[in-house]
Amino acid sequence: MTTKKVDTNKGRTKEVKVATTWNPAAEPKKEDKEDPKKDDKADDKKGTSECVNLQKIEKTNIEEVLNKCKEETELGGELFNAAESGLTEEQIEQLFRSKTTIYMCVRIVGTSFTKLDLSSVRTIKASKCGLNKGESAPALVVEDNQKLTKFLLSPKLVVEYPEKSDLPMMRFRNNPLLETTAALKFVFGAKNSEILEEGECHLVHEVKTFDELKHCKKLTGNITLSKSIEQDPPARFRMHKINGCLRIDGTTITNIDFLVNTVMEEVTCTHGRHGEPTFLY
Repeated sequence: MTTKKVDTNKGRTKEVKVATTWNPAAEPKKEDKEDPKKDDKADDKKGTSECVNLQKIEKTNIEEVLNKCKEETELGGELFNAAESGLTEEQIEQLFRSKTTIYMCVRIVGTSFTKLDLSSVRTIKASKCGLNKGESAPALVVEDNQKLTKFLLSPKLVVEYPEKSDLPMMRFRNNPLLETTAALKFVFGAKNSEILEEGECHLVHEVKTFDELKHCKKLTGNITLSKSIEQDPPARFRMHKINGCLRIDGTTITNIDFLVNTVMEEVTCTHGRHGEPTFLY
């Protein structure tokens, strides 16, 4: 009950009692009680944040990283370069074990590793993977590993770039002993991946000398012979297979006998307008 002043007929006022109902919205808000678990939750998020924002992973801090992130399913940070990290095969496998999503680009280049298992990874969210000789690099690069025999990936692996990109999801080159190349090519070959078998060369720059092609049994990509290339290739030089396009334009080459037995496995030509011929000479 509350009191309220009202007018009377004689111009006087008096107080009367008025019934009221309770309005919970009008009640002053009570301060939230501190949740004893709040700090624990914050610590959990902090731990996750630390594991996806690692500055550098190398042999000097690998034990700390492994202990801190062993229960996490996500891992991320700067580009991971296996050769520069100084980590062993076992440490790298332990680092990526149980990780289903990684926020980093991975380079396994020029190592002496014999096998690696990264099959727990399902998603690579990559950005700014860096340049290699002026060439944008895919999220996963495995090349020039002379002793590597096995490299295991999940067939469900996907790569997500932050913006629309023509970059392949992965690149495998010059791993002469790799037994799983054919299997990787079968699974990922149709998913914009560059997986090259022994003797297969992918060229993204102008070929300045025929010597660059002497070990190539198969060429892939859009190949352009530089205007400064030699007038005549070595006598026994041959281009065996080309998966892509070949441009010979403005050179001093006098004959193209080295193409007599070339097998073309054309996929796409991007030298210029769609529909240009496979050969341009």
